[in-house]
Amino acid sequence: MGRTDRCPCGSGKRRSRCCKLPANPGPEELAGAELAGLARGVAPVLRACSCARFDELLQGVSKLPRLDRSLAWPLPRVFPPELQTLVRVARSDDLAAVQEALTATVEALDTQVGRAHLARAVLALRDGGRLDAERAAAMVVDLASGSPQVVTASIVEAVRTELSPTLRRSQVPVAVP
Repeated sequence: MGRTDRCPCGSGKRRSRCCKLPANPGPEELAGAELAGLARGVAPVLRACSCARFDELLQGVSKLPRLDRSLAWPLPRVFPPELQTLVRVARSDDLAAVQEALTATVEALDTQVGRAHLARAVLALRDGGRLDAERAAAMVVDLASGSPQVVTASIVEAVRTELSPTLRRSQVPVAVP
């Protein structure tokens, strides 16, 4: 693949002026490029948004995965040890242990493929009129930035609804580390 060939991310731009993906990109690289493109596409909505307004838009993120099942992180069929630990400590009253296990779980599950999937779900809700454009843009930009905020909220909701229906809502923290 040459510098003047079209970028494999699908943007239609020349490779040298786009994300400079390698000639044979893997799923993580393609998802990262897609995520960057989605963030570029929604960024104009946030152009007049101050840092304080952006933070305000992200404040309610922890509740948004309850809006639609598509915003809950897809959990693996075989749980990594971090996720097993989170499920176990979520049943305790030790908030510090839950926060620690949640951070480890986010680090273990967080991928560009998962982030791109979540960004597409956010944009689908926006397009369906179930999420306002400004909040959707803030979420997509947050996902593209590598911040754990949206991913953590999504994983918390997935753990609450899929893994432990016996947990009370108060047992898995909504606060994002």
